[in-house]
Amino acid sequence: MRAVPFTIYFILLLLIGLSRIFILAHFPHQVIGGILAGISLGWLLQSWVPLERGFRFYLMTSFSLGLSATAIYWTLITLGIDLNWSVKLAVKWCENPKWIRMDTYPFASLCRDTATVLGLGLTFHSSSYTQLKLERLGWHQRGWCAILSLVILYFLSSIAQPQGVALWYGLNFVKYASFPWIVISLLPKAIQILAPSPGTPSHTE
Repeated sequence: MRAVPFTIYFILLLLIGLSRIFILAHFPHQVIGGILAGISLGWLLQSWVPLERGFRFYLMTSFSLGLSATAIYWTLITLGIDLNWSVKLAVKWCENPKWIRMDTYPFASLCRDTATVLGLGLTFHSSSYTQLKLERLGWHQRGWCAILSLVILYFLSSIAQPQGVALWYGLNFVKYASFPWIVISLLPKAIQILAPSPGTPSHTE
């Protein structure tokens, strides 16, 4: 039974990798490198999970990620190293260049990560999350949260993206910063009010 979670996780990674290659026009080496990097970081940082960190930790982490990556990016550009070489190859060889979206670019991943870190900090230090920690959700409430989270995140992800680069990055930053708040705080609170567990007093009374 201990192998079941790892098997499910491996299958999930495989499906995500295949979707990245065939839907988002990623190169195989990008997908394999991302998976290996994620597994390595998860293993190395498992003892440093920031469970009780202050909001300043999340803010500084988000700011440091953005600042350091931007500095490295422009340093490499100054040295004549093109970080978008794989994107140019994709544009050249892809049957339909329109399939190559902006979230394929390296800076898009950074935007997503920095926004998510900031969103986690805002969520963990919100009053609604503090109240939720005192009341555990029932299994049916957790099920509804999972289903609604998938539906809402799918809807937000499918919204048409603007063409302007600056506007695209700005809206994506806001979108990914809001994801943790929606999943961890907003939906559980709404489910707790609309579908209280048996024996739990209604918040509307």
